[in-house]
This record gives sequence, C-alpha cells and structure tokens, in this order.
Amino acid sequence: AELHDLAARAPSDWKVLQLMGSNAAVVRWLNEVDDLFVPWTWYHYAAMAYLINSQGLAELMQAFYLRDIVLPTAAHLRVFAIPTRRFVADELLFYYTKSYTSTRALFNFAATSSGSS
Repeated sequence: AELHDLAARAPSDWKVLQLMGSNAAVVRWLNEVDDLFVPWTWYHYAAMAYLINSQGLAELMQAFYLRDIVLPTAAHLRVFAIPTRRFVADELLFYYTKSYTSTRALFNFAATSSGSS
C-alpha cells in the first residue's frame, strides 16, 4: 500500500519515479528537501529502485522502436534499437521520460541488525 500511496502523491505528469538512489551526496540533499518529489536530473544517477507507469513504458518503446519483423512462422518480432555505447538504465529511463526523484527513501540502511536472525 505504501508504494501505491507514494505513486498517487507523485506529480500528475510522471512517467518514471526514481524511488531510491545510491549517490550519497544526493541522498543527503534529498533528506533536506520538503517536497515529496523533485524533477530527476543527471546527478541523481545510480538508481536502486524505480517505478515506471504504462505511459512511460510506451514512450520508451516508441523512442527505441526500430521495426517489426514477421517470421516465416507468422510470429511477429518487435525490434528495438538501444545505444551501442556503454550506458546505464538511468539514461534510458530518465532521459527519455518525464521523471522525478522521491525525496523519501524506501529503506533505512542506517538501521543495523543486532546479529540475531
């Protein structure tokens, strides 16, 4: 229910939500922001968790769609072209869609176990 509530409180035009990142400087800064979401920017790299809605997925598919191939068996194969250079998911997801970063971490990594299981 918490993830659904978070998505419901996101800006109305969101396509991808970065729910957690591992860039320590950005994580510290986000903890000081009052708004629940801020627009994603390139220095919010290192996404550990994200949520994409169906409109965002459709936009990504359109951005990288190359062609359909009909196989001799009459099966259809949809072909997508993605960058051939080295890239990370952040680039594909966040650069090509209206994306936001959550200022509230989903997990508390500061809490440590007492060693018991």
